[in-house]
Amino acid sequence: MKIFYKLRRLILKNFIPELIWPIGVLIDDVFIKIRNQPYSFGVKYLLTKMPEKYELPERLLVKKYISKGANVLELGASIGILSRIVSNIIGESGRLISVEADPSLASHLKKTVAKIPNIEVVNAYAFPLMHSVNLQCSFKDDNGSLGGIVSFEQAKNDLKYTQKSCFFIEDSINLNNFHPDVLIMDIEGSELIMLDHVPNFPSSLQQIIAEFHPSIYGAKLEQDLVDILFQEGFECVDKIKDSYYFERISV
Repeated sequence: MKIFYKLRRLILKNFIPELIWPIGVLIDDVFIKIRNQPYSFGVKYLLTKMPEKYELPERLLVKKYISKGANVLELGASIGILSRIVSNIIGESGRLISVEADPSLASHLKKTVAKIPNIEVVNAYAFPLMHSVNLQCSFKDDNGSLGGIVSFEQAKNDLKYTQKSCFFIEDSINLNNFHPDVLIMDIEGSELIMLDHVPNFPSSLQQIIAEFHPSIYGAKLEQDLVDILFQEGFECVDKIKDSYYFERISV
């Protein structure tokens, strides 16, 4: 079945003329190009026919709670629409580091935001832990432009995967002394790493917007993740579908 869908995506992408797509659409006052962009047929169709539904829960939480001047760390940038919206909100006095595992999407996003000074794009496997752990990772994009999943496991002590391919919160601090106020994460199941490793979020971090994925790992583990963030000093203040907004209540 996966081969069928992969073949269908390939056919649609290569044989549907680009002229059927609009040049772009507006999503929350951000112009998003569609025509001649390296997105799958499904993504272009969604952005063309239902742009208002794209990542709607996260967009609503971002617009409601993120403020001008914030330092935002985004884990799982995907095609960068939320990144652009956050960039507009935080303004010139804010900074955004967006991390994306898919090398093709990260490369495209870097080109897209090259002239936006408050965004920095990093191509790496993103994990919501303060300190690095030694992991062996791989990336699968069988589900199309928005369906990439990172598989990870604890690496042997003599293997050094984390230095080049993984990104942890301390890595953002090492990038020009960036101390995140806000963490946004939509990492398709990689948040499960918090079940085995204490996040130890930095004291600078005051807000978390997280899309969890119970369709991947079930409601029980979703609640376990919420409980872990509570143990880290964060309280769930708002929730829209599978997207949560947490505020720090203690350090």
